[in-house]
Amino acid sequence: SGWNEHVAAWSAAPETKLVLRYEQIAANPRPLLESLCKILGWPVTAERLDRIIQNSSKEKMRAMELASGVKLHRVGKSDGESWRDAFDARMEEEFLSGLSPIATGFLSRE
Repeated sequence: SGWNEHVAAWSAAPETKLVLRYEQIAANPRPLLESLCKILGWPVTAERLDRIIQNSSKEKMRAMELASGVKLHRVGKSDGESWRDAFDARMEEEFLSGLSPIATGFLSRE
């Protein structure tokens, strides 16, 4: 499928990459953002990380949605939310049955 091909292409790329999972970002964004900034070559300061985290909060994102009329994120019920929360049991089974082993390897086990 298109998703399997997409995952296979970027996971096979020789460049340095960082896999960011929603659950990890929501639980503890600072170390992941610090790694991302270093990969991008951006200066990493505590102030910059604070600003990124603050400007990416659910409250700020919802305010931006209201101001622009554009939906920027999914529901996001809690910091412990998982990608599985977006599916009912039938949808999850259908989604998982169509994934390649490579794509399945990137899924959160939570």
